[in-house]
Amino acid sequence: MNAKALATKLFFWPDSVLYFGDSLDPADHRHQAVQCCIALEGTLLIRWQGQADWQTCQAAIIGPNVAHSIRSPDGPICLLYLE
Repeated sequence: MNAKALATKLFFWPDSVLYFGDSLDPADHRHQAVQCCIALEGTLLIRWQGQADWQTCQAAIIGPNVAHSIRSPDGPICLLYLE
């Protein structure tokens, strides 16, 4: 897959959402869904609430009601939200 040519896509099911595209607002936030994050190019940057430093990874699973922020500076991201 050529991730750089990937168009933004959003899919909805009754208890889940799947998103492909650029990373969204990196402000700290939390939600009730479990969030699965995958960098489609390069790495993700994740910061947990109260921490100044970003952690680098290629994929992460974030539990419900966990305050965090995510950036994908190298390219598109895949986000799956499960309730």
